[in-house]
Amino acid sequence: MSGGPTHSLMRVKLADLTIKKHVVAFASIVAAMSSLSVASLAIERVTELPDGTTVEAIYDYVTVPLRHNDDTEETLQLSYIRVPAETPSTLPPVIYLAGGPGDSGTAALADDHLGALLDDLRKTRDVIFLDQRGTGETPSSLDCFLHLQLPLAPAPDIHDRYRANEALSRQCAYWLKTSEVDLAAYNVVESADDIAALVERALLAGVVGPNDSFAEPMQLDTVLERLDRLARDPSMEWPLDALPTTAVAEALAHYKTPRRASFQDEFGRQIDVDITRDDAVRVLFDDVADGLHWSRLASHITALGNSDLSDLAERISHWRKAYANASVKVSNRCKSFATHQTLSAIEAHSKRSIAGNFLVFPFPAICDAWGIRPFSDGHREPVQSHLPVLMIAGNLDAVTPIEDAKRVASSLTDAVVLEIQGMGHQAINAYESIVPVRDMVLAFFNDDPVHSGTYRYDFTFEPMANQDDGR
Repeated sequence: MSGGPTHSLMRVKLADLTIKKHVVAFASIVAAMSSLSVASLAIERVTELPDGTTVEAIYDYVTVPLRHNDDTEETLQLSYIRVPAETPSTLPPVIYLAGGPGDSGTAALADDHLGALLDDLRKTRDVIFLDQRGTGETPSSLDCFLHLQLPLAPAPDIHDRYRANEALSRQCAYWLKTSEVDLAAYNVVESADDIAALVERALLAGVVGPNDSFAEPMQLDTVLERLDRLARDPSMEWPLDALPTTAVAEALAHYKTPRRASFQDEFGRQIDVDITRDDAVRVLFDDVADGLHWSRLASHITALGNSDLSDLAERISHWRKAYANASVKVSNRCKSFATHQTLSAIEAHSKRSIAGNFLVFPFPAICDAWGIRPFSDGHREPVQSHLPVLMIAGNLDAVTPIEDAKRVASSLTDAVVLEIQGMGHQAINAYESIVPVRDMVLAFFNDDPVHSGTYRYDFTFEPMANQDDGR
C-alpha cells in the first residue's frame, strides 16, 4: 500500500522461533516484556490513561535494522510504552500504531477517543503503543525544528506556498543528511518490516490503496455529494437553504480576491492578514477532514461570510508560520509517490474540483528537494496475505476512502470490512459509539467469527454560526 492506516491494532506473537532473522531482536524483547522481565534500559513510570486512571507502564526501546533487506549492521531504535493488562495476562499483547504515516504511537496514549477501546483490551491483555521509525520519542525522529515563513499580507499564492515548502524541504533534508540520516530508510515498507513477523492479526482503521494516494480533491468532492444526500434527510436538520456542495461553492465565491482582516497579537499590535480562497478551503475542511466534525460544516460556511474575520485571521497567521515537524510524513509520501496516470488524473480533476488545487501534494519539487527515489511499480501490486484483517472505514472519509479499504480487502483471503455510514477519517471512533462494531472488534481479537457489514453513525449538523451582512 502506498499509504498507511490511520490507526492499526495488531495482535502479536510472543515466542515464534521461526520468525525472520531481522526482527528477532524485536520479537524477543516483546516476549520478555510479557512477564515484565524487561531489558535493562526499561523504566516503569506512573502513566495517566485517557479515562484518568493511572498505571505503572513500561517505557523502553526496541532495536531494528536500518534497512531490512541489506547486509548492513546499522540499526535504529523505536520507542514504546507498554500498558499492562488489569490483571497479569499470558495472552498476546496488542500493538497500537498511529497513522499518517508519521504520527506518534506513544503520543496517542493521551487520545481520549481511544479510551473505551484501551479499557476493553486491557481487561485481557497488555497494550503496546509503538513509535514507528522517524516518529515520536524515537532517537531517530525526523523533526527539523523549522518554520514556514509565508507573508501575511499581501497573501501568498499557491506557487509561493509550493516554493516555501520546497525551500523548507531542502533545508530539512540538508540538516538531516549532514546528521548522517538515511532518509530513504524511512518509508512504509521498512516500517512494516519492523513488525511484520510479529503480527497474528490486524485491525486497520483507514487504508490507502496502491494508486489513490494524494487524491484528496477527487475524494473530497465525492464526500460532499454524499453529504448532499444526507442533508436532504429532514431528520438531519441541515441548517442552510443550499445543499452542502452548493453552500461551499457560494462561500468560496466570496474569496475570488483576498479579503483583508486584522487581529491583535499578544503584544497588542494590529496584524493584517489577507485571506485567500485557499485559506477559505482550509477553514472549511481542515478540521472536518478527520470525519469527527462534518457536523461543523454549516458553521464554518457561515463564519466565512462574516465581516469580522479576526478569529480566522489569527488562525491563518499560525498556519503561514507553522512549525514544520512532519518530515517523516513527507519522506513516506515521496517514497510511495504515485503513478503518472494517478498524478495526471489528480491534476485534471483539480481544475474542476471545489477545492481547486489547494489539496494537491506539490510533486515533484518537494520530493526532488528530499532526494528520495520512489518505489518501483511493483510496490503497487495488490497486497496478498492470509493474515486475518478487520478494516473499519467511513463512507465520508476524504483521506482514506471506503473504496480503498474494499479494494485492498479484495486481494486478502481473510479480510472483513465494516463500513460506517456518516463517519469520516477517524472511523476507529465507531468503536465507542456503535455497539455492534465494538462487539465485532472484541470478537476479532478473541478469535471469534466476524463478518463484513454496514453500520450507521448518527450525528446532527451543528447550528450555523452567527452570520452578518458583511462580505
